[in-house]
Amino acid sequence: FPGHVLAQDAGDITEGLPISAYTAVGWQGPNGESPFHAFDNNINTKMYGLTLAGHLLIDAGSSRIVNTLGFTTANDDHGRDPSRVVFSGSNDGINYTAIHTTSLTPPSNRKTDYANVEFTNSTTYRYYKLQFPLNGGAYHTQLSEIRLIYGAQVVAVISAANPANASSP
Repeated sequence: FPGHVLAQDAGDITEGLPISAYTAVGWQGPNGESPFHAFDNNINTKMYGLTLAGHLLIDAGSSRIVNTLGFTTANDDHGRDPSRVVFSGSNDGINYTAIHTTSLTPPSNRKTDYANVEFTNSTTYRYYKLQFPLNGGAYHTQLSEIRLIYGAQVVAVISAANPANASSP
């Protein structure tokens, strides 16, 4: 489609992903509070047990842009709320590129959204990694929800002269 703009609809890229899309390294929590519970759209469940040295891996199933992160506090223990996030992407699931690192300000109420973390990113990745190296002083981290969000961004414009060559904005 020469001149056709391929766009990615805005939304949470984790919507509809299978439980197997989520892997935790350094997770020591109970099965009822497994990592995928942070992606189930239910603020009454949570991911608990990720150590400060651990990380979450998400397989988006295909290459997607993410330019916003959303987090929701869990039901208890303010000390487990993340206060820093390191976000990276990969297309082979092995070699990760840093996308964004920032401090977080946890809300004081339980089951409450943090302010969205917005950043500039126009690179598509299939695999994403989230690390939470700091929290309110506890050994483990917990969240009731995590959202990997993309805005409506142009992914590629196919050249009229050579459709085989796509350019990124």
